[in-house]
Amino acid sequence: MRFTSDELMFITSMTKGPIPFGIFFEKRRGTKAKEAAIEARQALIEKGILTEDGITKKGFAVIKLWEDYRNARKHLVVANNVIGILNNRRCVVIVYDENGFEIASGDSSALLLGFIKSYPALGRADRENSKNYTDTTMDYETFRKLINESGREYFTIGVFPANRQPGEERIIFWNDECFNSYNPHKHTLKYVEPSAVRRFIVDALDLHKEVAANGR
Repeated sequence: MRFTSDELMFITSMTKGPIPFGIFFEKRRGTKAKEAAIEARQALIEKGILTEDGITKKGFAVIKLWEDYRNARKHLVVANNVIGILNNRRCVVIVYDENGFEIASGDSSALLLGFIKSYPALGRADRENSKNYTDTTMDYETFRKLINESGREYFTIGVFPANRQPGEERIIFWNDECFNSYNPHKHTLKYVEPSAVRRFIVDALDLHKEVAANGR
């Protein structure tokens, strides 16, 4: 179900937890804020989340899901998707664009399969002569130029613990032999094998290590 920024802000006011990670609401003040709240409430009634008298069963499910997202122990940012990692492989996925926000509950292992489906090179075995590569210092603009000139498709993944410790971010692309993994905070580029990228994703999703088999 899709929600506008105002509708999601209204739902946020009905839940407990820290400020929703990775979500930027349209800020309004005074009369405009009151009008936006009234319109959001009416829209939520039309969507079956609320009634004039309270919250519907459907609404309780949505509100609980949003509260779970707010209190997730870890959040991931993948392209325009923000993911809250919960217990027992559960996760909450927020997909957003200029038209609003979609909220869905899912299984973290399904996200791993989605990664592999979207980027088939993730399912490859390591090369027999694979080795440990050292980091190469590279500023961000040089890295961007490298991607643009090569025309490589890439994906980004950021991992942010709920305890506000520094997160990790990677920009990753396949160069027909191995993966290139760029750390935009340390400004370092490293060649890595498919199993190393899978391990990074598995750790980010808090999945069991056995799913990181070497693609064989």
